[in-house]
Amino acid sequence: MKGNISETILERKPSKVWRLSRYVLVETLLPFGAALLFFLLLLFSMAFLRGSDLLLGSAIQLEDLAAIGFFFLPQFFIQAIPIAFLLALLLGIGRMNEDREIRAMQALGLSPLRAAWGVIGLGLALSLLLTGALAYALPWSTRNLWHVTSELLKRNLRGDIKPGVFYDQLTRYVLFVDEVDEQNWKRLWLYDTRQEDSLGLLNAKEGRLELPEGEEAIWLHLKEGEIHNIHNDSVSSYPWARFEEGKLRLELGRGYFQRNSLGRALDEYTLEDLQRLSKEAKERGSKKEALRFHVAWHWRLAQGVAPLVFSILGLAIAFRYLRGSKAIGSLITLVAYVAYYILARIGVSMAEEGVWAAAFGAHLANLIFLATALVGWRYIERGRLL
Repeated sequence: MKGNISETILERKPSKVWRLSRYVLVETLLPFGAALLFFLLLLFSMAFLRGSDLLLGSAIQLEDLAAIGFFFLPQFFIQAIPIAFLLALLLGIGRMNEDREIRAMQALGLSPLRAAWGVIGLGLALSLLLTGALAYALPWSTRNLWHVTSELLKRNLRGDIKPGVFYDQLTRYVLFVDEVDEQNWKRLWLYDTRQEDSLGLLNAKEGRLELPEGEEAIWLHLKEGEIHNIHNDSVSSYPWARFEEGKLRLELGRGYFQRNSLGRALDEYTLEDLQRLSKEAKERGSKKEALRFHVAWHWRLAQGVAPLVFSILGLAIAFRYLRGSKAIGSLITLVAYVAYYILARIGVSMAEEGVWAAAFGAHLANLIFLATALVGWRYIERGRLL
C-alpha cells in the first residue's frame, strides 16, 4: 500500500522525478569530465611517443606542435568519449549504490530506469555529437593534419639527413647518403621496404632534393645510378637496370601517420565521400573495394552510436553490481572497452570479406552490448538489486 501511495505521489509530481533524474546525471558529470581529461592526456602522450622522431625534429617550432595537437583533437575525442562516459557511469552510480541511494529511490516506488533518463539523454547527446565529428570534423582534421605533417617532414629533411646515417622517416623507403651539401647529395642509396611492386635497391652517384609547396611528397632528381630488384626470386638472372638521369616521387604526410598508427587510410573521407567512392568502385567492377568503403560508412555510424550503447550498459552494470569500488569500476570499464573493439574488429573484418552484411558486421559490438544491457535492465526493473 505504501509503495502504491509513493508511486502515486511521484506520478502526480513529475518535477520530483526529474529532480532525482537530474541528481543522477550530476553525479556522473564530474567523473566524466575528469575521465575525459585523463584519457585525452593519455592519448596525447601515446601519440607524442609514436611520433617523437617527427615532433623532436630539427625544424619543429611551437606553432607546429600547437597545430598538430589541435588537428589531433577530433580523433582523440572520438576515442576518449565512450570509455570516459562508461567509467563515469560506473564510478558515479557505483557511489550511489554504495550509499544505498538506489535502494531509497526504489523504496519510494521510483524505477531506476526513470531515474536514469538524464544519463541516457546525455548518452544520446554525446552520440549525436560524436556522429557529427565522425562525419565532418574527423575528415577535415585528418586532411589538415597530413598537410601540416608533410610540411614539417619537408623542413626536417633539410636538417635531419646526415652523411653516413640511415634515414627511415620516408614512407616505405630507407635513405642513406654518403655526402651532403645542403640539398645536393653524393653517393646515395635508397631501399624500398615493400615486397610487392617494389623498386628494390637504388643507388645513384648524385641526387638533388626538391620540396614542392602544398604537396604531400618530395622529389628526388637522380643522376648516374642503378636499380636492383633484390625482391625478385628469379635464379636464372639478376634483374637490374642502369639510368643516366631520373626523377622519383616519395610520399610523406599520410603515409607517415598510417605507418606509425596515428591515422587510418579512410579517415580523410566524409560519409558522403565514402558512399560516392563505394558507388564508383562498384561501377568499375571492383566489388571488394566497393564493399570496403560501404563497411567503413557503416562503421563510422556504429562508432557514433557507442556512447548511447555504453550509457545503457553502464547503468545496468552500475545499478545491479557496483557498490562504489573504483578499482572494480575501472577494471570493468577496461574489459568492456577492449571487448567492444575486439567484437567490432571481428564484425568489420567479416563484413569486408563479404561473410556478413555490412550493417550487421559494423554494428555487431553495439548489438551484443545492447542485448546484454537489456537483459540487465530486465532484472533491475524486477527489483532484484544486489
